Amino acid sequence: MKRKAFKFIGIVAMIAIIGFTVTACNNSTSPNDTPSNGGGTGGFEFQNISTPSGDGYTVVNFTGDATEVVIPATHNGRPVIMISGGSAGAFEGNENIISVTIPTSVAYIVNRAFRNTPNLHSITIPSSVVEIENNAFEGSGITSITFGEGIQLSTISSNVFADTANLEGITIPASVTFISSGAFQDSAIKSITFTADSNLSRIEFSAFRNATNLESITIPESVDFVGAEAFGGWTAQQTIHIPFATLAEAVNQANPVWWHPVWRNDSNAVIMNNAGVQIWPVNN
Repeated sequence: MKRKAFKFIGIVAMIAIIGFTVTACNNSTSPNDTPSNGGGTGGFEFQNISTPSGDGYTVVNFTGDATEVVIPATHNGRPVIMISGGSAGAFEGNENIISVTIPTSVAYIVNRAFRNTPNLHSITIPSSVVEIENNAFEGSGITSITFGEGIQLSTISSNVFADTANLEGITIPASVTFISSGAFQDSAIKSITFTADSNLSRIEFSAFRNATNLESITIPESVDFVGAEAFGGWTAQQTIHIPFATLAEAVNQANPVWWHPVWRNDSNAVIMNNAGVQIWPVNN
């Protein structure tokens, strides 16, 4: 009884935090809403939901046997606006899916939605998505992720791409201002690119910890804070390009822009300054 009570309280708290209202009594399953390939027809379970941007349905579970999944844009004549997460994501642990097509009706991808989907290879996030929550793709098999043109996503949430063993690369949209703690921790990601008009302002602690397949990263000039051990576990074969002339300048709290004093702790990466000169380790 106590375990059920705690679980209920946790769900209520999560809904309150993100400002969504789920009408749990209106679950419905649709076997025919979705065109699908690779076997299986449908298999989606939905719930009514209210969000700050409107009302519609959320996908709470997928029980179909399709490998190439197309999420419907509507259900019962109303838009599908969310892919749910929580104690178990809508697709969490699904070992069959190879690809998922997300409609432009979807605005929210909730925590753990695609967690531990080892055979999910690539995914496109439509421009309609404004929030991707923690752990959404943690442990997935994605090799690439594409963001729709003009997307207004502001945050790469905590652990959202952690433990992605096959991720080749990613281009961070200009709209993103915040890369949260552990966002790419233990990822095998090989390249990361920021757009020329990047608005990134913060990289939180351990954001790229143990992302040792990244050959280099160039931190945009717009970044005004990097958290503790953001690049922990990096090796001497990796390079960090910073938008400062010296390491002292980066951590000088008298400056309008300064980074955490231990932002590069537990890292052996080579540091290059804004003139392309190696400033760590110091060459004698």
